[in-house]
Amino acid sequence: MVLNIEKNGFIANRLMHALWREEIALVCEGVCSMEDADNAWTFGPGLRLAAFGPAMNYELGGGDLGLKGCAIKFGAMTNAVFADISDMKQVPDTWADLSGEQIIPEMEHFPPVIGNTKPQIASFRDNVIISLLKMHERL
Repeated sequence: MVLNIEKNGFIANRLMHALWREEIALVCEGVCSMEDADNAWTFGPGLRLAAFGPAMNYELGGGDLGLKGCAIKFGAMTNAVFADISDMKQVPDTWADLSGEQIIPEMEHFPPVIGNTKPQIASFRDNVIISLLKMHERL
């Protein structure tokens, strides 16, 4: 990964913060719980993103036309979502308390294979990451 033009943060950090900003906005607006937002990513696009980035996934999803096919099929929906995505410029003051209240139930709902303590959850996450890196032949 090469950052061709200087920007605050690295490529992955910037992309992650865009995702995080939208999750904060959805939770603060009462659209969903933190657990629902996390699950939406983990069991939705997160599965595809573990294999390839968004551009390659859209290329594959666009059929014979690739990215152009996705633009044709999903352009109107994408524009509608883009128009509604958060443009929040700072984390709301209420976020620290709200997120603290919501993360505990999320941790409690994990199955035994993951565990319910921070060390167990971190170990599960690390094992998943190691397995993915091995699949990509990066480890």
